[in-house]
Amino acid sequence: TLGDMSFYCTDYSETEDWTAGGRTYQTTISTPEFEATFWGGAWISLIIGGGGWDVLVRGNLTRREDTGQINSSPVSVMSPILRLQYGCRHVIRIPVEDADGDEVRCRWANSSLGECGGVCEAFNGSVLNERKCELRYTANDLTGWYAVAIQVEDYASPTDVSPLSSIPLQFLVNVFDSSASCTRVPEFVSPTREDGSHVVIPSYTTYHERIVVEVTSSPSVSIIEVETVSPPGLRKSEVTRLSELQWYINVTWTPTKSQFGLPFIFCFKATDSTGLSTERRCIILLPEAPPQVVEVMTTAPTQVVEVMTTVPPQVVPNTTTPSFKCNNDKKEIAMIVGITIGSILLLLFLVTLIVLGIAVARLVHKREKKILQDPYPKYSPEKGLDSETNI
Repeated sequence: TLGDMSFYCTDYSETEDWTAGGRTYQTTISTPEFEATFWGGAWISLIIGGGGWDVLVRGNLTRREDTGQINSSPVSVMSPILRLQYGCRHVIRIPVEDADGDEVRCRWANSSLGECGGVCEAFNGSVLNERKCELRYTANDLTGWYAVAIQVEDYASPTDVSPLSSIPLQFLVNVFDSSASCTRVPEFVSPTREDGSHVVIPSYTTYHERIVVEVTSSPSVSIIEVETVSPPGLRKSEVTRLSELQWYINVTWTPTKSQFGLPFIFCFKATDSTGLSTERRCIILLPEAPPQVVEVMTTAPTQVVEVMTTVPPQVVPNTTTPSFKCNNDKKEIAMIVGITIGSILLLLFLVTLIVLGIAVARLVHKREKKILQDPYPKYSPEKGLDSETNI
């Protein structure tokens, strides 16, 4: 059991006596694929079917191969009651939106799958275009109340046959009789946005919109209500007369942080004092997520620098000298000084050898001359050999 049926009221209608809203449940799901069902038995008296009712949603929490993310199911909303004039042709566009940009299709709910209770295919005479999510109906059958039960599903591509997820959409149609012409219904006029418009809302800003409707019968007819189906938090003003034939409301919405980055469908229609209604228009509101704050590191990461093998000629100012040039100059100076000192030492060594060689030569020459002058030295017992011959 997910929870009870209490919900947050977002919209209501005094003329048609209905209330609409929503609620978010948080639960833990232990399997990738899941189903959630809600059932009861409170349908009003219908032309076809009734009694018990079921709604069923299917989801898949497996990460997708194409996006790498868990799938986001499509979203759709509808007024609880649609009023269709008898004898007229009607086109009911089912508003859908998918955050993943998937292909979205609509099909009739299936009783064998437990999707619709006692109102399966109960809108007799209507034709559903599954690709366009569009119902066409010519109201020439019985007047009264009908139930519509549809499943909205998303597909990864237009050629896929298996849906990624499935959500229910069920609402009532009231076919009523009127003597008015099918074309004499009130109309939305500028600056009211066209059906299917997309509105981007910057984060932390408030969305403002004016919806203007014009009566087409006579000035005595007034607009009594502008019914809306809106996201939580959207506000609308009272209906106010703008001119003899035009009426308006103002709407404002300030998305909360939990709504940033998600698509929301906003639908509206107007009803005049004769009971005739405008077409129903739906626009897509897209609250932007705020820009992410990126933390910048105060230390620079390691970088790989490509070094060229050849250096182009450069003009280097005298006041600055590249470090690699300074290192090479020191090496050259050291080599020059080393060579110079070595040369001086070698020269001194050679001079020394020459001087020593001259001294030795002179000594030998003197010795030879002495021997020639006195080949036999005199001997004295007291003195021994002549001192001049003592070597």
